[in-house]
Amino acid sequence: MVGLSIIVLFTFIVIIILGAAILNLYFKSRIFSVKTVKSVFLRIPLFRFRVLIMTLIFMALFAGLYQGALDSTASILINLNYDNASKGQNANGTRYNMSDIICDEVIQRAIDKGALKNVTVKDLSECLSVIPAVSGDAFDESRYHVSTEFILTFSADKKTSHLDAENVVQLVADSYKEFHMDHYADNFDILNIKIDPEKEFKDTDYLDIVDRLKIYANAISTYMYELSYENGSFVSSDNETFNSIREKVINISDVQIEDNLRAYLLQNGMSKDREEYIGRLRYDNSLSDFAQQRAKASFQIRNEAVSMYAEEMTRVVLVPTWDESGEYYMGRTKVGIDTLSVEAESYSKTASDYLKGIETNNNVINALSGPSGTGSVELIDTMVSEISDELMDLAEKARTAGIEYSATRMNQIISSTMLHHSLPKRILLIGGLSFMFFLSVNMYISSVELSRDKRMKK
Repeated sequence: MVGLSIIVLFTFIVIIILGAAILNLYFKSRIFSVKTVKSVFLRIPLFRFRVLIMTLIFMALFAGLYQGALDSTASILINLNYDNASKGQNANGTRYNMSDIICDEVIQRAIDKGALKNVTVKDLSECLSVIPAVSGDAFDESRYHVSTEFILTFSADKKTSHLDAENVVQLVADSYKEFHMDHYADNFDILNIKIDPEKEFKDTDYLDIVDRLKIYANAISTYMYELSYENGSFVSSDNETFNSIREKVINISDVQIEDNLRAYLLQNGMSKDREEYIGRLRYDNSLSDFAQQRAKASFQIRNEAVSMYAEEMTRVVLVPTWDESGEYYMGRTKVGIDTLSVEAESYSKTASDYLKGIETNNNVINALSGPSGTGSVELIDTMVSEISDELMDLAEKARTAGIEYSATRMNQIISSTMLHHSLPKRILLIGGLSFMFFLSVNMYISSVELSRDKRMKK
């Protein structure tokens, strides 16, 4: 840092003068007795007006250069307040990298955000540095520390001297917060739903359109459920909560898609290609029937195996065990019958699901096998268009609410505090170093004037 260099320079000047005075006194003491040098030195006046003038000049130069260095340097403390930060992770659980704070993308954001002129990403990056506020010891396991606070510092050079230092570090800190939210916070791309029925559903059968619309609705509903579970009280700028959006989506899915659109299609046997769709359903049924038979057979085999176990065998499988409080007891361990029972239950449910799917497909086949479609194609297109528009509108509301919530949460989990230079410390530093300069110069002049003293001449 430039400020530290200024302090080192002026401290070095004081040390040189003080060292010269001490060396002069040392050589004088080798020529004359120490008692004589001491008695003469103490009688020489320590206060000199010219030294005071020199000290005031020294103080003015030091204060001016030091203040100028402080004006071109600024630091800000960035705090990571989310749970994963103490584990060395980003908000989404990926590995944290401190260098992201001053990466090229963040710096470019800062330049654009602050409309900084006559400066490039490379110019600004060379003036920025970031270090952990607290560093642990990598060689001592007891002193390991994962830092959640980082100090970002800007020190201007010739290319960036026209920039306001505090403004620069604040811009970089704000840009890093946006960068972290874009890359490591919630991803709302799944809610970026754009439906163009004329293009997307042009070659899609009506019942397949129903399934596609259901997929869109389920995507929005599931995402809102997750966010509602995390924070059910959040209210967006549209006065919507995650639950209210989810309920509207569920209503569209249950009423408009299932009860209205699907029911109308089945009631009127509507399909763009009845034979092709029926053939597809029958092929699916043949595969499901084979899978259902296999699951049913697996269920029966495991039931027979369970029945072969003698009841007395399962009662005596006990092992010595200790509980959390250290108390001893005989614990029952799992045996083969437990695993077989669980598997039998699973296969029973699987077989039931396949059978239910087959029955559903048969109902659709029966509906499409009746009289030729008697419904209105225009009405179907209107219903599909209206449902698509409503889903897109709710998806946009869901995305807006999610982004607003994520931004609010990011403001809480990443904060920044400007580190201002303490005025009392500056005054103490300037005054203390100037006083040392005054004493050193006085001591040097006194050591030089020793040889002019009458007692020394004698």
